[in-house]
Amino acid sequence: MTSMERFFGGSALAITGGLICALTLLPALLLHPAGQAGIALTPAWIAIGFVLPLYVLADGLQVHHRAAFLGIARNALAWAFVALYFVTVAALLWASHRKYAIILALAETIIAYQLMPKNTRSASWMLGIFVAALASWALTLGFTYTHVADFLVNATGSSGLAIPTFFLSFAIALYLAVSREEQATHEKPSLPIVQFAIAFGIFFVLGFRTDNQLTAWIPYHQNYFVAPASLVQAHHWLLWDIPSQYGFLSILTIAAMPGRTTYDSLYLLTALILLAQACIVYLVLRSRRSGWLNFILSVLLCAACFYSSQGAHYPLGPRLYPQEGLRFVWPLMVLFAAFCRYRYATSARLQTWFLSLGYAGWIFGVLWSFETGVWTTVIWFGYLLAESAANWLESRDIARSLLLLLSRFGISAALLAAAIGVIELIYRAHFGHGPDWLGYFEFSAIYTSSLQFAVAVDGIGGGWTILLVLAAVATLTLVSLRQQHYRLVPLLAACWCAMWATSSYYVGEAFNEHVNMLSGIIVLVGAIVFWATEKNLTGGLTALLIRLSFIPVFVLLIASAFGGPSRIADIRSPFLGNYTSNFSSGLPPISGELRRLEDAAGFKPADAAIYPNSPVWVKLSSGVLLPLERGPQGTIQQRSAWLPLSPLGNYNAWLTLPFPRRIAYIERYLDDSANPQGWYITYREPADCRELSPRLITVKHAKTENYEAAYCRLIPGSRWLMEPDRGTAPIGLPVELPGGRRIPLQPISQGNT
Repeated sequence: MTSMERFFGGSALAITGGLICALTLLPALLLHPAGQAGIALTPAWIAIGFVLPLYVLADGLQVHHRAAFLGIARNALAWAFVALYFVTVAALLWASHRKYAIILALAETIIAYQLMPKNTRSASWMLGIFVAALASWALTLGFTYTHVADFLVNATGSSGLAIPTFFLSFAIALYLAVSREEQATHEKPSLPIVQFAIAFGIFFVLGFRTDNQLTAWIPYHQNYFVAPASLVQAHHWLLWDIPSQYGFLSILTIAAMPGRTTYDSLYLLTALILLAQACIVYLVLRSRRSGWLNFILSVLLCAACFYSSQGAHYPLGPRLYPQEGLRFVWPLMVLFAAFCRYRYATSARLQTWFLSLGYAGWIFGVLWSFETGVWTTVIWFGYLLAESAANWLESRDIARSLLLLLSRFGISAALLAAAIGVIELIYRAHFGHGPDWLGYFEFSAIYTSSLQFAVAVDGIGGGWTILLVLAAVATLTLVSLRQQHYRLVPLLAACWCAMWATSSYYVGEAFNEHVNMLSGIIVLVGAIVFWATEKNLTGGLTALLIRLSFIPVFVLLIASAFGGPSRIADIRSPFLGNYTSNFSSGLPPISGELRRLEDAAGFKPADAAIYPNSPVWVKLSSGVLLPLERGPQGTIQQRSAWLPLSPLGNYNAWLTLPFPRRIAYIERYLDDSANPQGWYITYREPADCRELSPRLITVKHAKTENYEAAYCRLIPGSRWLMEPDRGTAPIGLPVELPGGRRIPLQPISQGNT
């Protein structure tokens, strides 16, 4: 064993970290000036999903020792990666002006030295802790939007809580990472129940509050969920005449939730999902320790991940910028099932139950949306594959392991076939034909095939946190293989796959706030790593370094969420007399010139309408709102669209589709509606119903200074000549009108719709 290997306690933290850096960010940073780093990052990210696990597996199984030259090459490669690792950390410190990370690492080392047992205190351990702490702080400081030094110095304000919050969370997290595990005999049987009840109450109160929910571009993103859900409530069908960017089962669930408006439904579903996610992460964090310090840290971390403001756009309460809740619920559920299956390995009944929970989470994730389905499939299939491999490593029975693998994947195939069959039967019973399956994944195909979403990677941004977590999980996997603790490998594989797969959310569009959206997955993986290193390994310095690498992530999450005065005000203000869970009461009704246009045109309360996107339209910050009408007694009625697009013009998924697909959705909608009609409103442009479809005519018209409104109806007897097999309409497909006259469809004006 070389001195460098002893220095890292036999771990490959530096090696794996350097390998990730080399394969992922370095090519991206080289292309940073050209603004194409997002494109360079994607293939590199795909590569490390296969290269790094194979490297770790080969090293853990010691296959390289069969040839001397492989051992020499491995040592040379290890030293090269170690050098790259330290050079990368030094470059980060220098480029980002984060020299104060040295102070934090030094403080962490001194505190750890005082907390560690005397027989483990040595110069090599202290040096290893300092280097690991320095690397962790340097890589993680990009996790937040502001430099921590500025945060601590300038964000104290009148509350004065920034510095105390930072150091309190720092001290608690470090103590729990370094100190020995508490004895189980000290735990009273009722303590976990009491603590969970308190945590559940805190999460519930924070989640079911609606103040400050309508800031920034939250309504803009809501529109992609609310608009298709409202059309489903109007008896139209996904995978046929309603385009949906964010899924299938997710939109159906919103439509099925109770509420006066679809906004209420989204609010309720998001609040319930975030409550479930917070409880799941809390249970894993709480499973490590029984004391009140771990309880405090667990509650703060869960609140910071799911309810707090990690940036200017995400206030407390359910995030109606609904990425974290609606996108990541099933990947998190599947990872939790893998954890419980390992934790309760002594009970065959519980193992079977949690295996079933994993399968259920996977199939719901696939049906939820294409994006979530890909993430959940990577996690669950990676877990099943690793479980079969672990069975072979323990038993060396290749036939039994292959049979286990085939049975696991056979169950998955049967579930998928059953889900597809049920959906197919439902559509054939209603329409006489199957669904348009292209609608399930077409938006993902549009995004992945377009270069306009390439975003230059911030070389000192939050992406380094993802790499740090992957390095820690890879190191723990290597240690488990070397110690022949094979039963832990499937759980670690699930952690690796969860972090790697969901990080595509950042890799595809490398905004730092997308790393914050992954905070729930990051903390859950960190909690599992903490639990595994304390319960199952004798890794010594290796296990300690792995736990210490998560300290900056935990501390910065809590400090940025609850340390600033604006954050304290967000937490405190609704409990001073204006706490409410009535979401619709905060939505503004239609007003101003647009309301005058409606009055002049003779709008009825139940009329459907398509509104323009214009500077005069109802807005909150940079977002827009689904139109709402408020009655004389304060009652609220939601206006819905009468075509397969949002009532808000350009802010809808329909407009991003290729022109033939847009025509297909509109004409299907017209054919499937009993009496399609409604208002078409434009801003400083003529309102002509024929721009929406040549099968429509204008029967009423009104205008004000800037707006025009036309009431559109379907021409009696007109029909769309759709190709019977393909279910799509090419450009120029004619429409047959009464009397046999045909006219070709023309491109719809994007400026109006």
